[in-house]
Amino acid sequence: MNLWTYFKERRGFDRLLIALKEKYISLGRYSGTVALDNLTELEAEELSKFFGQKLYPGESFKTSFSKIEKKLKNTIYENFSWETVFINYFGKQPIPKATIRNQKRETEQQFFRNIANNLSPTLRQEFGRIVQEKSSIHSLLVKRYRKEKNFEKELSNLLEIIENLKELTPSTLSLIASHTGNPHFLDMGTQNNSLFIKILALYKGLEEPLTNQEKIDFLSELGIAVDDLSNYAITYMLDSNTTFIKSFKEAEEPLNINLHNIEKIDNLFTKIGHVFLFENPSILSKLSYLNVPIIITSGNPNYVVYKLLDKLVQNKICIHYNGDFDPEGLIIANNLKNRYPTMQLFCYEGRDFYNTISDNILNEPRLKKLRLVECSDLQNIKRLLLKEKRCGYQENNLERIKEYIEKITVKQSVEV
Repeated sequence: MNLWTYFKERRGFDRLLIALKEKYISLGRYSGTVALDNLTELEAEELSKFFGQKLYPGESFKTSFSKIEKKLKNTIYENFSWETVFINYFGKQPIPKATIRNQKRETEQQFFRNIANNLSPTLRQEFGRIVQEKSSIHSLLVKRYRKEKNFEKELSNLLEIIENLKELTPSTLSLIASHTGNPHFLDMGTQNNSLFIKILALYKGLEEPLTNQEKIDFLSELGIAVDDLSNYAITYMLDSNTTFIKSFKEAEEPLNINLHNIEKIDNLFTKIGHVFLFENPSILSKLSYLNVPIIITSGNPNYVVYKLLDKLVQNKICIHYNGDFDPEGLIIANNLKNRYPTMQLFCYEGRDFYNTISDNILNEPRLKKLRLVECSDLQNIKRLLLKEKRCGYQENNLERIKEYIEKITVKQSVEV
């Protein structure tokens, strides 16, 4: 008779074998002590015979792997193996918890390695660092991997968006998401949106936004609008065959154009062949008396701003840009210049910086953003920011801005 058959034929050993199995699963080795409380009459009878000690129903009993092995010494079962007993008694070999954890970890790591293999070298390296660290992103990735059957497809779609973001922006969340076949894939408040922003911030080397407004601002800085209506640009004296544009131009009134309006605009242009682009809304109120075409970005240009500029460039309208002298302002100017190489950056000389300099001290995280500024026309201001560690604001340079605009408009009138 085999030892497992001996145990199977004596039901008083059931709880003991189960306890031994659980101990093995917990420790990963055949050692340790187990306890049985409130022995039944059958358990007390059969365990008493096996261990050679008198046990009574209702009492507790303790034993261990090593005690059982000693009892079987010099018997027909002395060469038994616990593995064989467990396999035949339970129908399969119990797997230790540590082994299960290691198997799960290896399966998870292989999953993320497979995802990373389809990424560009830069994003692959960043993504590899994310999944190796015990960060909030790592925890979120693992949690979703364990719970969601469709997570591989969703994560692949999300990383593909991040990898191709330069080609996809400026745009809206819904338009970017539509590349996955689901325009709501990146909707605010969803798990995909949260993960998208976390990975994107790390990939771009930027601070992760936490509140909804910070997230909206963060996406806006990258040229991504959250929705159609809240994404708008302030315009002044633009011209078009479209009635509402023409009406505001004739009335010499500012017009807020949102994304919903964009497709209705036909043949956008300016009478003088130039448009002046500014970062801050307050500039418009101070320069509107000049009656020149103006677009206000209100910070980082959003999708509407880019769409307006695209339409103007199609009509060979020359863009002139001036913004704040801080890291964020220079990044805006840098990105605009990259997108529109013929755009003129004006009033970016050293004297303009010192005309506008404030007491607002730049901290190191903000100064680090200047590494993103590569445009040659901005290098002098970049050096001054790193040197002085103080911001400059365009509202303090109105006279120089006015002189530049008047020079352009006078030249244009002479040419005409």
